[in-house]
Amino acid sequence: MNELKSIQSQLECMVLTLSHRVQDIYASLIELQNLTDILLDITQNDPKAITNWLVEEEFEKSEHNYFKSKKKLKQFHNNQLPKDAVIYQWPTLLKNNSELQFTFYAFRNIGSVLQNIKERLGGVSLIYYQDIKFSVSLCFPYFDIASAIPADFNWLEYHSVRSVNPENNPAHKIQWTPPNIDYADDGLISIASIPIYKNDEFIGVWSIDVPLITIYQDCILDTFIPGQVNFITDFQGTIVNHPTIKTKIDKDKGSFYQIHIKDLGKGFENLNFNTLIKSEKGIVEVTDEQGDTSYVIYQIIPNIEWILFSTFSKEVTYHSVGKEITKIFEDIKKKTQPNTINVEVESEIKVLVSTYNDMIEVLDYNQKEREKSQEKIIKAQHDLNEKLEATVQLRTEELQRLNSKLKYLANIDPLTGLNNRRSFIELIKPSLKLSVRGNKSSSLLMLDIDLFKAINDKYGHDVGDAILKNFSQVMLDSIRESDICSRHGGEEFLVFLPNTNINSALILSEKLREIFEKNRFKGIRYTVSIGVTEFYGKDIKKAIKRADIALYSAKNNGRNKVECLSSNDKT
Repeated sequence: MNELKSIQSQLECMVLTLSHRVQDIYASLIELQNLTDILLDITQNDPKAITNWLVEEEFEKSEHNYFKSKKKLKQFHNNQLPKDAVIYQWPTLLKNNSELQFTFYAFRNIGSVLQNIKERLGGVSLIYYQDIKFSVSLCFPYFDIASAIPADFNWLEYHSVRSVNPENNPAHKIQWTPPNIDYADDGLISIASIPIYKNDEFIGVWSIDVPLITIYQDCILDTFIPGQVNFITDFQGTIVNHPTIKTKIDKDKGSFYQIHIKDLGKGFENLNFNTLIKSEKGIVEVTDEQGDTSYVIYQIIPNIEWILFSTFSKEVTYHSVGKEITKIFEDIKKKTQPNTINVEVESEIKVLVSTYNDMIEVLDYNQKEREKSQEKIIKAQHDLNEKLEATVQLRTEELQRLNSKLKYLANIDPLTGLNNRRSFIELIKPSLKLSVRGNKSSSLLMLDIDLFKAINDKYGHDVGDAILKNFSQVMLDSIRESDICSRHGGEEFLVFLPNTNINSALILSEKLREIFEKNRFKGIRYTVSIGVTEFYGKDIKKAIKRADIALYSAKNNGRNKVECLSSNDKT
């Protein structure tokens, strides 16, 4: 019957809308999962930089046994807090834990990403990361965490963590928790969570608190035949949303009561949810206590374990049977083509004429309703397609920008702008291949700023950072365009000299040493020690080790020197 097909089409549009909202949340969690892996990988575990960050943010012990930023808390109370500020659930007992300090330091600039996700999703309450090892967290947006979460709160027992831990989620999938009371607003909330693994170790969880109304909004209220009711249940049959049945919530007692689908009437008691879930969509009939039969059209909403239902009385569709009776009157229609039979008839066929006239009216009604329904569906599909295209385009552009930024962060040292250790190896591989083909040697320099710790201690870390930048720029200006340099770590740097033998490398190294010996940065003099090695093959790791040994020799022999360590093997 056309009514059934029309409502099935309507449900498909609704499911598309609902699944799109769910997919946005999934995409955001996956984005956070990838970003976490990159941030923990590319962030240098520099104790001095971490200490500077803690000092700058004015971290100190506060009441309720929290170690938190006095600066951010003051801005919060004065309504001057940056919109991308995050709050750390950091117990004072763990304030000196270097591993935890590094984790929070790596996440120090993630607030802008969380702000963008929250604005994009619209309506979500909180976005937060739960560290498994130390049972701590960071959260966005900022709030006075001491008023809501104890410093010693055990995140391992929290339902968002339990839903994705290895025991309950061996496939490492995104999971939704059962509904909970949304104390920030009326209604219920569910938590979408994704586990974070590092080297196959379960280390944390990203979670998003999602008010259920954010997902379903008002879409189920859209009906187009009399008596039609749309509603949503979970896979256990508990009603998530219904146009007339409201969830009973008692915030004071921390309890709520949801109606089960079997409470809608006798016919719903026999629904087999395992069959519904397996078939994903379809039509069944249910009969109530009075013997009235209704159609139940259903369709699974992907990725959230919800089912969208639409029910309406079978009597509403009885008039569709008139299309079959139309065949009986086909000859009459071809001759007279009346809308109805308006002539006097004998009593014997009054029932037949009456039935025919009723049929014509019903067919006319059906046609108009179909046209309205089709127009509505076409418009909804058109609007949804436009919205989806715009959203996909926006998300694609955002991901491209994020990927570009992450690629830059993954390959470039943020302080000096030089290549980092990871990208250095990849950059020199093509040149090494050419050298091997031509049977030519290459050279490697390892440079170290002499007594750099003393410079930091005397002038401060800001001046030390400025000297590292100055050193990098002077070095770039002094080497060849074909040479490749990187920050190896701290105050150590590498320079790769393709197709360069040891003698030429020593000449360039001595030139660099003299340049830095004469160089002054804001009146500060600093020198450099250089280790040099020559190699023929592809094993850059052995060359780095030899250059490091040569550098140690230069430092041990009085600093401000160039020392070399050659290699006779062609490996």
